Amino acid sequence: MVDEMGGAAVNVEEEEEKKAEEGRAVVVVDPPFFSIDVECIATGYGSCARGINDGRGNAGRDGEDVPADQYNDNSHRYPGRVAMVDSDGNVLCDILVRPPDDGAGVVSYLTPLTGLTAEVCLGPDAVPLDDAIRTIRALLPPNGVVVGQAVGHDVTWLGLRAGIDFDRAVDISDIFRQRMPAVLALAGEVVRKRAEGGGGDDDDDDEEEHGRSSSCDSSSDEYLGFATRYRHFSLRHVCLNLLGEDIQRGVHDPVTDARYSLMLFHKYRNSSPTQLRIVRDGLHRAPITPGFAAEKTPVIDGVCVSAAGYQYKRAARTIWRWYSSVNTSSAAARER
Repeated sequence: MVDEMGGAAVNVEEEEEKKAEEGRAVVVVDPPFFSIDVECIATGYGSCARGINDGRGNAGRDGEDVPADQYNDNSHRYPGRVAMVDSDGNVLCDILVRPPDDGAGVVSYLTPLTGLTAEVCLGPDAVPLDDAIRTIRALLPPNGVVVGQAVGHDVTWLGLRAGIDFDRAVDISDIFRQRMPAVLALAGEVVRKRAEGGGGDDDDDDEEEHGRSSSCDSSSDEYLGFATRYRHFSLRHVCLNLLGEDIQRGVHDPVTDARYSLMLFHKYRNSSPTQLRIVRDGLHRAPITPGFAAEKTPVIDGVCVSAAGYQYKRAARTIWRWYSSVNTSSAAARER
């Protein structure tokens, strides 16, 4: 009898444990999050591009474990400062990068934008790019997630590889991007025609007329009947409107940019589609936040820091040619 009761007690305990196990909430463990931000110096007079160029033949591309897309002969940038912070905003490293050949290939340190100078980048605290990359790789675990604004550029500049040096990258500009018509007038015309078409039995005909079908994804351009594009917002615009912080009034600080990228990521990464739609609409309707090129200058030491810089340089060359021709004509007239 005792044994039977004992066995029954054991069975009851096992059943209770099983029920407790089934009712227990599943604990999801987040991967480690990091943010990396790179400030570049100029080795050419064009604007920013994928890949880096040391301005001295890119001998670094022949190094061990160098990805094919890290170096680009058509690029005009080279890392000057690299910062990495962890999920809590702690600075893991803030490295000054020494350009090859003591900066012989550098045309500008873009000081008003980066705060870097020849004295800083060639000083005793600066290290070669390979050493900086080794430090970053040593700090990144294989399951790490790299977060940042347009972080794909930073990852490429440093030659980091998803699935090898880290797990994956998250571009926060994709979280806040706003989808909108590629051509507003065309989209307006499509919407107007649909509104005039009414409803009822003609709905199927209307859908076919505007290129829609029941099998189409309701969010696709085909279903909408017009092409769409994405508007990406700058980190400064997002921080200013969502956090009330202007983080880029002057010189860009990679540590600050990395910290605020993670702050925004953690604040909105679990938001519902409806919440994100509201946030994106707010960013889209907010006054335009000028970038460095619009607020300060699109050209530094002859280097274009935005697409607008090319227009300024073309205009300057036109004016210079006109001015030179006028001076030449005046000098010739005086000689006569």
